[in-house]
Parts: sequence; structure tokens; C-alpha cells
Amino acid sequence: MAIRPRSAADGSLRHARLQMVRLAIWIGFASTVAVGVATLVPHHENRYTNDAAVYVLAVVAAGANAVFGLLALRWWERRGEELLLLVWGVALVGFVAALTYFGGGYSSDYYLLYFLAISFVAATQRPPAQASLFALLVAGYALAVWAVPVPKFPGNVVLRLGALAGAEVLGWYLAAALRAEATRRARVQAESDLKNVLALEANHRIKNNLQLIADLLSLEASKPRASLPSVVDVTLGRVQAVAAVHALLSSSGNGQIQTRLVLERVLNLLTERIGAEMPVEARVVGSFPDLDPERATWLAVAVNELATNAILHGFSGGGGRLVLRLEAAPDCRVVVEDDGAGTCGRAEGLGLSLVRRLVQEGLHGDLDIHSDGSGTRAEIVFPVGPPGTTGTTGSARAEVPSA
Repeated sequence: MAIRPRSAADGSLRHARLQMVRLAIWIGFASTVAVGVATLVPHHENRYTNDAAVYVLAVVAAGANAVFGLLALRWWERRGEELLLLVWGVALVGFVAALTYFGGGYSSDYYLLYFLAISFVAATQRPPAQASLFALLVAGYALAVWAVPVPKFPGNVVLRLGALAGAEVLGWYLAAALRAEATRRARVQAESDLKNVLALEANHRIKNNLQLIADLLSLEASKPRASLPSVVDVTLGRVQAVAAVHALLSSSGNGQIQTRLVLERVLNLLTERIGAEMPVEARVVGSFPDLDPERATWLAVAVNELATNAILHGFSGGGGRLVLRLEAAPDCRVVVEDDGAGTCGRAEGLGLSLVRRLVQEGLHGDLDIHSDGSGTRAEIVFPVGPPGTTGTTGSARAEVPSA
């Protein structure tokens, strides 16, 4: 399961922008009505004030607000709103600048609408577009003021420009804080989702492996004249093989198992436990791809069984050399070789039957065993990825053969 906090944060930001667009539609209508009412009632005028142009601008702005709003809501699901919002922002900045000019320039109070425009730009535009529109906003006000030749006080103009610039910085900061908070929440949610997935996966693995251990115990206990010490001793190695996989799974960040490390650990545990009373030289050579936990478990149990047979039956207490050869391409190949006495024509027992079932049904591969007086060579070959998948873990469990 792939979890992307940045994508989740983008989704949260888009939702916030959508809410702002819906709010902006109503604020836009309310603002145009306020402009019309303010023009109708007595207000400050000079000889450059053009109320008729203000009325026309208010009507045009109301219509444009409706069109932009409806198009934005319609295009939102198709993610085609970016350019529209940019054009909307430019039109809004231009509208307020035109109102300021026709309202008398320096003496007009229509510049106060810039503070609404700043909020809209901060909430709906990405940082690069924000910077451009903020610069356009300040330039538009300065141009509208200086284009009307009425007496003006430079100090007041500078103060108004400073207030607009300060509001822009505040809007930019709040928008950045919103993005950071959305990213943080998305990261927390992604971590929570990942923990839930890992908990479910761990529960699935534990359940399957407990069932595997129960089957292995049943297999040994069903042998004729099976004794408790022998059942425990043989099963212990198989359980250690499963534990070796889980030890690496807990430290794996991508759900894949470093198979070579697992097989090295299985071989070391086996030689320490069974080969302690005889000189056994065991080593692992070659490289191997990482496997999903399920196939790594099947392979570890199979290699444990083959190595156990080599030490107990091939060396017969006299010691020897055990080599585990690994190949990664074109198929996964694992060869267990020993220089013991060989099988000497013995029939295949339950242990090798278990290996064959694990290889064929769990790994979807083949097992070939060759033995003579100079030793035994067991070769496991299986595809790199499970059939029909891209390497993800499956839920099927290879059944242990019954006695």
C-alpha cells in the first residue's frame, strides 16, 4: 500500500481552496451591492469622480463573479481550475484598481476592497502566482492614485501602500501556515494509516506462521515411534527459520526481506544447535534478491530442512563442509551442497516431502536432489516474482503434507 503524505496534503489544500471559492462568490456579490449602495448615498466626491462608470463596473463585476464562480465549481473535479483562478485574481485586482480610479483616485475609499482581494489571492493562488498578483495589486493602486490629478499627500499614499503590503505579507504567511498545517495533518494521517496496515499485516503473518508451526509439530508427532524430544528438536529448527524472517521483517521499511541475511542466520543457528558436537564448516556464497515475507518464510524452512538432513544424515557425526550457493538471475536458484556420505538409496522421508511441497506450492518452483558417495546436492529453482503478481505478498499458505 502506497501512502503519499504530499498527495493527501494537496487534497486538503484543494478542499480549503474550494471552500474559499464558494465563500468568495457570495462575498463578491455582497461587495458589488455595497459599492452600488455606497455610490447611491452621499459620499466623498471630487471633479474626477465618475459614478456612472462605478455603476457599470459594479454590474460587470457581479456578472463576472457569477461566471467565474460557476466555471470554477464545474471545473474543480477535472482539476482545471488553476488558470481560471489566476484569471479571476487578475480581474479582481483590476476591478478594484478601476473602482479606485473612477471613484476619484486618492480621495476614494474603494481601495479598502483590496483587503478582500488580498484574502482571495492568498487563499486561492499558489506561491508564485501570489507574488505576481500581490505586486500587481500594489502597482495597480499606485497607478490609479497617481493617474487622477487631485491634491494628495505623499505620506498618506505611502502609508496606504505600506498597509496593503503588510496585508499581503500577512496573507502570504497565513496561506503558508495553512499549507504547512495541511501537510502536517496529512503526514500524521499517513503514518496512522501505515501503522494500521502494518498491524493488519502483522496479524495476518502471525496467524499464518502459527498455523505453519502447528502443522510442523503435527507432522513430526505423526511419525511412527515419535518421541517428544525428537519432535521438539526437529521442529525447533523450523521455528527458528520462521523467526529469522520475522526478525528482519520488523526492521524492514518496505515490507521486503533481505533473503541472504535470513539464510545466513538460519545456517548459523542450525550449525550452532545441531552441529555443535561435530566439526561443520558452513558458508553462504552468491547474491540473492529480496523476497516478500511469505516466500522468504517458505524458502527459509526449506533450506533449514535440507541443511538439517545434510548434517544429521550426510555427515553422520563425522563433520563436513556445507555450502549454500545463491543465484539471482534469470531465476532464483538456491543450492545446498555437502561433502557427506550421501543418501545411500534411502527413500524420501517426510522432511524432504515437506521441502518439495514448500518449493512447488509455496514458491511455485522445482526441487532437484542428486546424491552419491561424494555428497548431496539439492537445488531449488523458482521465479523471481510470484506468478501473476509484481512481487506483492499473497495470502495463500502452502499446506504442510500430512503423514
